[in-house]
Amino acid sequence: MRIKKRITIIIVMTLFVMITIFALPSGDLKTKDMMLYVSDDFAVYFEPQDEKAAKDIIMTLETKLDSVQRSLRYEKTGKTEIYIYPEQSVFHKKKYGLLGSMFAPEWYVGDHIKDKVIMTSPLSKGLVHSYESMLKIAVHEYVHTVNYQINPKLPLWINEGIAMYLAGQRQTTDLSLTDIPSPDEIATRNPLTFAAIGGYELAYTYIEFFDQFFGRDKLGQLVRQPDDFEKLLGYCQEEVYYMWVSYLEHSYFHPEEVLL
Repeated sequence: MRIKKRITIIIVMTLFVMITIFALPSGDLKTKDMMLYVSDDFAVYFEPQDEKAAKDIIMTLETKLDSVQRSLRYEKTGKTEIYIYPEQSVFHKKKYGLLGSMFAPEWYVGDHIKDKVIMTSPLSKGLVHSYESMLKIAVHEYVHTVNYQINPKLPLWINEGIAMYLAGQRQTTDLSLTDIPSPDEIATRNPLTFAAIGGYELAYTYIEFFDQFFGRDKLGQLVRQPDDFEKLLGYCQEEVYYMWVSYLEHSYFHPEEVLL
């Protein structure tokens, strides 16, 4: 009986160790073949075949840099590190480890780890994204690094909305008023739930509305004070939610009507 118990314990511990090893992401974000290119504001790691993509990403980021910093009232210090992987599978393993890479969705090609950007090369084969949209994803992830440095606990809806808005990732979709998530739903901190409720289509419009109605100068304050709408805007969060719904109804669902 004791022998069976010991064997069971050994098997369980072995499985636990194996799962832990496979689930852990790589501690080193670089691959053995990576080169380094340094600009005034970025340090970009990439493999030789992705040199063109790396240069295009840097050029895109340098073009957007001032606009992002002004919008978020952020003064950059030091260089932002960017890691470009030749294949999507390599990117997935660097972020989530071998086990996590098995379940990552095909649209998942970029992310950030605190103040660092990691992404799949725009030249990688088999991507569901175009080369141009991958350049916007680079900007999107850079915005996340800025948001993180200002407020690492920024709510997901605001964080993603700002990143999409400043990267110019407006989604064209056939949503209706019945597709709009509730105030409780947009408060989710779960990325999968966020995607399921149409976050990648709608969070952009939320920040677009916010910018048009309250001004770009309030955007940086929103990142710093995401839970204090009353003090920041003079409206409670629920009131702002219904103002956004009205904006959607008139600007997206019935654009021929004039929003009063």
